[in-house]
Amino acid sequence: MQTGRTSKVIPLILLIAIMLSACSIEVRNPDGKDISSTRSPEPTRQTSATSGSSDETSDPGGTETDPEHEITAFVTFSVDMTVENGEISPYIYGRNFYENETFSEHRYTFGRIGGNRWTAYNWENNASNAGSDWYFHSDGYLSSSDKPAVAVMDRVSAIFENQATALVTVPIQGYVAKDKIGIDVRATEDYLTNHFLKNVAFHPGETGDAPDITDEYVYQDEFVRYLERAFPTAERNGERIFYSLDNEPSLWAYTHEEIQLEPISYEELAEKNIEYARAIKSVVPDARIFGFVGYGYGAFIDLQGAPDSDLHGEFIDFYLKQMKRAEDEYGVRLVDVLDIHWYPEARDRSGNRITEESGDADMTRARVQAPRSLWDTGYIESSWITDVFGRPIALLPWLFEKIDQYYPETKLSISEYYFGGSHHISGAIAQADFLGIIGREGVYAAALWPPLDMKDSYTEAAFDMYLDYDGNGSSFGDISIYAQSSDWESTSVYASVFSDDPDKMVLIAINKTGEWTEATMDMKTTGARFDRVEVFRLSEAFPAPELIASLESEDENFSVELAPYSIQCLVLNR
Repeated sequence: MQTGRTSKVIPLILLIAIMLSACSIEVRNPDGKDISSTRSPEPTRQTSATSGSSDETSDPGGTETDPEHEITAFVTFSVDMTVENGEISPYIYGRNFYENETFSEHRYTFGRIGGNRWTAYNWENNASNAGSDWYFHSDGYLSSSDKPAVAVMDRVSAIFENQATALVTVPIQGYVAKDKIGIDVRATEDYLTNHFLKNVAFHPGETGDAPDITDEYVYQDEFVRYLERAFPTAERNGERIFYSLDNEPSLWAYTHEEIQLEPISYEELAEKNIEYARAIKSVVPDARIFGFVGYGYGAFIDLQGAPDSDLHGEFIDFYLKQMKRAEDEYGVRLVDVLDIHWYPEARDRSGNRITEESGDADMTRARVQAPRSLWDTGYIESSWITDVFGRPIALLPWLFEKIDQYYPETKLSISEYYFGGSHHISGAIAQADFLGIIGREGVYAAALWPPLDMKDSYTEAAFDMYLDYDGNGSSFGDISIYAQSSDWESTSVYASVFSDDPDKMVLIAINKTGEWTEATMDMKTTGARFDRVEVFRLSEAFPAPELIASLESEDENFSVELAPYSIQCLVLNR
């Protein structure tokens, strides 16, 4: 990034500059390596798929022009339409669904019904146990109704109303709540017998239209069948139901110590995943099943100190090998998606974890850099993970390498994550960066785990920059193409095109600094030139996208001013 010059600019948002097509622009990544002829960062999956002046043609919708300011930083964004990273999964724009939230106010494409509450969920009467989240109470928190599966069906219906896909949790631990007693079950006599039922994968006989609530068992294949009957595929409008094999099993001995008395082993968890996945696919052969659902790095490495970890090495390696073995044995893929959770352990210089809500300067610096640990092999965050392992995390390349080695074609999901700062612009920057990264890298699904107070939050506004930047449902494209920043520490850039519209390109440009930054666009396109540009911005001034410029250009190579700590959505049309 150039920092040696300062220029005075007029208070316009977009500056279109004459760029000579013969210029050779040298692009360097953060470690100084020359990458002008290569893709960097390099997506885990990639497939492959000619300047000027401008006139401002419209007032930017009444938005006030920026005050006079100085450009003090300079970057180059290189975009190449001829290099496709791959399709962007529609399921990455998701969030976890629970009460008192704003799912319906945004265009989320994926809703997860999951969390600690669902491990001991009894679908027959909607009883559940809170575990350590609320004094191990068994109660009607998920639904006061005793109608079978209504706690799930109500949530699936709400997700479908948003034209989104639902991820439903299937309990696999071994026990589910029997009743809604409303107290700490551990204080009662013989509570496993009196207040829990045995959870079983397969029903031993024929099932009817309603479950038998007089026996001592709850069957999960029967649950899936009941749910599928309630939402026949023929009556859906393209929405789907995916299935998740429980939630964070490596923590059961802590979060659900009322039913998991000892830490689960590698072998036991693999066996449970295989058994319950078989049960689900016996009902829905083409079901999309998410497995493992690990809480974080400690689970990825050794299942949080599982008793047989020394025998089997890293858990994810073991898990993938066991799922591959199961497919070979049963002749069908059982687990389709390796699912993890990612709550960054990165901390600011005072030792505060970025998942907190603070937005002070030190926390902001740490938070906006944290998404780099998803991909950047040259970035080392400040956390216990890098302290212990002495290397960059580079989470996605690390996981995709394991998938390629041990169980190819397994998809990857991050069904819980949160970067903190939901009501601060730094939270939006981290969120927007996260979405750009996972779209580029080929992640299959993702769901934010937000704090309860998300109304008018910057984090949700970051989703709008991808899903609804103009308030009319306009979105980022469905195909990721090559986009490179000359300085990933200070900026990020992501580019997309549309499989059904060759005349449109949408870019997300992020400024992670407090400086006004000029980004020079070095574009390589195909077909007719893009001659119209709209710019939408999300900044700390207001937690929603705003149209700030609409221009016509005679040159696809232009410059754009990035406001301090901001996200820009650039919409290019022919």
